[in-house]
Amino acid sequence: MNHTKPPGEETPLLDRLDPLLDRLEQLAWLKEVPRTGWVLRGVERPESVADHSWGTAQLCLLLAPAGVDRFRAVAMAVVHDIAEVETGDIPRRASADAQPLSTVRKEQLEEAALERLCRDGLDVPGGISPDLASVGELWREYARGETETARFVRDMNLIDMCLQAVVYERGRRYDPEENQQAFPDYPRLEEFFATSRSRFCTILGKRLFGALELRYQKILGEGHGET
Repeated sequence: MNHTKPPGEETPLLDRLDPLLDRLEQLAWLKEVPRTGWVLRGVERPESVADHSWGTAQLCLLLAPAGVDRFRAVAMAVVHDIAEVETGDIPRRASADAQPLSTVRKEQLEEAALERLCRDGLDVPGGISPDLASVGELWREYARGETETARFVRDMNLIDMCLQAVVYERGRRYDPEENQQAFPDYPRLEEFFATSRSRFCTILGKRLFGALELRYQKILGEGHGET
């Protein structure tokens, strides 16, 4: 039996998928957006924003304590930097003079980008129902940091960054002399710890940070950070 559809019957259906595919293709670019702080430090093969989001999600899955919605935390971690597919990664610097944008302006740009990325109205065939509204809801919960789950995810975001600093220092993935003028007060990767230290909300986050900072200092003391 020939199940081939008449010519032209499938084309309108496929054309109706184009808006969804355009949006998905745009979101896929998060895998190509580098983490700016590592780029400034000259790290070889620096992680992307999507890499960092995955790392944060993994921490949430493994470490969510009682009182935290584990799977909501994982979902929140996946989307917490989604706006950066448009804005790029705007790093937090220890010195206000080195900060490329104010915190307020950064939040405004990200909120506007989120509105565009999560704009609904996609008429998708085949029973596909993209839940863009929930992406925006998760992002805003994270940004506001008013729930226990959001505060936990925000802490895991910082822990993933500090963990990555340990990995890069141990692996000698950068030349500490490169672009040193941009880091006059931080000979190596200490700024990533300095910008995190006061931002933790949870006991778990603070404990993990302290342990990671000690591990980082131990690597320097053993000379494994020398190039």
